[in-house]
Amino acid sequence: MIIDNNMAENARIPREDFPILSIFLDRRARAPVQALYKFARAGDDIADDPLKTADQRQNDLLIFRQALAGSGSQPQVDALRFAVNGDEKLLRHGAALLTAFENDQHKTRFTDCADLEDYYRFSANPVGRFLADLYGQDANIYQYTDALCTGLGLITNLRDCGDDLRDLDRIYIPLALLDRHGVNEADLLKRQQTTALKALFAAQLAWGSRKITTALAGATQIRSKNLRRHFYLAARCGLRLARKMRRRDILRQKVNLHGGDMALCLLSACWRT
Repeated sequence: MIIDNNMAENARIPREDFPILSIFLDRRARAPVQALYKFARAGDDIADDPLKTADQRQNDLLIFRQALAGSGSQPQVDALRFAVNGDEKLLRHGAALLTAFENDQHKTRFTDCADLEDYYRFSANPVGRFLADLYGQDANIYQYTDALCTGLGLITNLRDCGDDLRDLDRIYIPLALLDRHGVNEADLLKRQQTTALKALFAAQLAWGSRKITTALAGATQIRSKNLRRHFYLAARCGLRLARKMRRRDILRQKVNLHGGDMALCLLSACWRT
């Protein structure tokens, strides 16, 4: 994640591969974005808590749902509501993210590409829509923010496929894609890529990269120059991560973006706008 040091310290947000709070975001946008991130992080931690059953996690998430509906209080929900000044249009994107956390408790496999893309409709796309609405963009921009967020989700979930199956019994690769490449679930738990796994991973990386390329084609329609730069930055980070993952065995080591990668993506974002 590319953020300035003071913002990172104040927000207590860990470094990630994609810019949640980039140097391009207007100062007025930072508090709402920080609040959304903390809300999403808290919900995700509950949804993935290995010490609780799915029913227990569902009950914990219900507290978030009730607070969003105005019939209770929850610290991260309250902070988000305050940061967006009670704007229901923005809060609905938090509610969509919560739906993904709830779905994670009972849906752990995806039959085909459409099924997985529908998952990202709740788990990833609301973040891009939140930013679009925060900056007062037209709703037609959603098709491009959705493509970007879905692409990033496809790439990062693939990177963590072994851990997700091992720790959470979840697979964010369509079962049809596994079948097409002759891969079974147990293969994902191996510590080394086979030829079939490498082809499978390449297919999903290509899918995610195509989504990001589609998003870039519409980036010029984003009226805000700062938001457009932020958009380009996230896209470049996603494409660079996919490129690194193609060259590595992702079952043996987690692939991350480092300082040099981030610098190149930042320069690219500046150059494009």
